[in-house]
Amino acid sequence: MRWLFILLVFCGLMGLMARAYGQSQARPGSGVQPGPVVKSDSGSKSVLHTKWKTYYLPITDTIEVTFGADSMAVTTSTGAALLQSTFKLTSDVLTLHDYGGVNMCADLAGTYHVRIRDDTLILVMDEDPCDTRGGTLIAKRWIRVPAPPAAAGMGKKKKKRG
Repeated sequence: MRWLFILLVFCGLMGLMARAYGQSQARPGSGVQPGPVVKSDSGSKSVLHTKWKTYYLPITDTIEVTFGADSMAVTTSTGAALLQSTFKLTSDVLTLHDYGGVNMCADLAGTYHVRIRDDTLILVMDEDPCDTRGGTLIAKRWIRVPAPPAAAGMGKKKKKRG
């Protein structure tokens, strides 16, 4: 019984420390710099037209998230859709509205902070009532998938015969 009490006190203290650490990152002048704002290859603050991958333990498979102009899809290596969502990106906050996929939550919007460091994307949940969407997106390090090289011969001029 005594060990249970000590364990509960320890867990409570760890929770308070984690909460205080999270608040110190958001407080100006705290000395802790938040992660960099989302930057694409062009230097703009956006994840538009990028692709990222990670390992998803619940299905023991690699999954990819692909961002378009205003929608995103999370798919398995076989192409099965886990999430299909429209999104709005304001500063570094991504607001999602699902419209398809196995892990979708219709009529429930979710917001996530977007952080990119080098070729790693991390989505930090701000608010999301949908546990399945959150479980699909957060607590993972998404690794950038390089854009495919331009097709060979696209820039070459053909010689005229004659």
